[in-house]
Amino acid sequence: MKEKHLTWLVVGIITVLLGVTWLTGCVSTAEHESLQAENTALAEELELVRLDYEELEKHYVELTAASEPKNPTWAELKEFLERDKTDRGIYRSGEYDCTGFALALRDNARKEGIRAAFVEIGFYEGGGHAVTAFQTTDKGLVYIDCTGKQESGDYDTVGYVKIGKVYGRIDLSEATGFTYDYYLAHQQDAKRRWEPMQHVQIVEIYW
Repeated sequence: MKEKHLTWLVVGIITVLLGVTWLTGCVSTAEHESLQAENTALAEELELVRLDYEELEKHYVELTAASEPKNPTWAELKEFLERDKTDRGIYRSGEYDCTGFALALRDNARKEGIRAAFVEIGFYEGGGHAVTAFQTTDKGLVYIDCTGKQESGDYDTVGYVKIGKVYGRIDLSEATGFTYDYYLAHQQDAKRRWEPMQHVQIVEIYW
């Protein structure tokens, strides 16, 4: 009798163990399926994030390219200068001199997407001058001198710079050439002459 009870006890234990094993297998399978579903969802979300990132990166590149200053044509530069009022400022020695005019013109050009540089000119005789430079796409490097006087007026001019030669200016409305030889020829019949400055010793351009 005891052996029979023992047998049934063993059978019961084995049945319980088998049941636990089966339940464990079921839970593991369910967890596995849940993890797979979660992984699939995360993969889909990651793909959406990647696509959003690529779109944002493309938009950023476009914005950056659009915001970078560009070299103008001479016509574009002249049109800008005719609109710009930097040259109508009042010259004040030690407060707002050639440096102030040159920097203001450079900054105004950059605000409109035009690439411009600040230029320092040193003279053999001592002292110096400041102008603004533009690398035009059709006329090459053009110096613009918009330094005014103690009275308001139209003072936009093209500057002519050559090492060892006197620095010269021609009114914006008259200038059609940009070489130093053109400047010399123009001086023969200029409508308005600007007093030649000193001999250029050094030119520093800061883009």
